[in-house]
Amino acid sequence: MAKKIAWEVRAEAYHRLLAGESVLGVSEVLGVSRTALSKWAMLAGMERVTGPVGGVVVAPEPVPPRQARVRRYARLGLEERAYIQACLDLAEPFSVRRIARNLGVAASTISREIREGVRWFV
Repeated sequence: MAKKIAWEVRAEAYHRLLAGESVLGVSEVLGVSRTALSKWAMLAGMERVTGPVGGVVVAPEPVPPRQARVRRYARLGLEERAYIQACLDLAEPFSVRRIARNLGVAASTISREIREGVRWFV
């Protein structure tokens, strides 16, 4: 079974990658494999930049994760949370309602996730 990695570590990885640190550098500092970092970046709609500087480029408009199932309220998963964070980090952040519409959930769900997001994306 793969080990669980804390949200704080994932959030730190996203922030470092967005700041322009290389995947290799972030991998060494946080003790997370390059493969995992690359997968997280891909799930968040980020494109890896290779070379001496490294880091990632956020797509101009993040692509929402595909809808896997119809559900009542349940906590959002990594893909949805990464999408929310990517939408909020844009030069012109998306509104809560736009994010909710793209994910197919209620705006209150997005608001709740953002409010509680202090724990998952610092």
